[in-house]
Amino acid sequence: MKEFKIIIDGEEKNAELVTRLYVDELGLEYIYYYIKENDDSSDTEKILLVSGIETDENGLDKIIPIETEEERKLAFKIFSDAYKDIDDKIEDLGGENNE
Repeated sequence: MKEFKIIIDGEEKNAELVTRLYVDELGLEYIYYYIKENDDSSDTEKILLVSGIETDENGLDKIIPIETEEERKLAFKIFSDAYKDIDDKIEDLGGENNE
């Protein structure tokens, strides 16, 4: 996975990208990630985080915090729906899903 740096509560942290999702109908883009700790291992529990993405006047993407619980819930619903659709398509093709 791709690593990047993010500032959380004034402290720079290493993060690992899970995915980015853009919703055309809403004009919203979100980035899903988790904070990478020094002692991470494959069985370390990770907490999925989400932030918004805005493109600035120079065309550069900027990670912005999500301010409301309502928008945070919407972002996680978009994530769940996107991955449920993928899981359903794999099952339709005769593959296994992880449920």
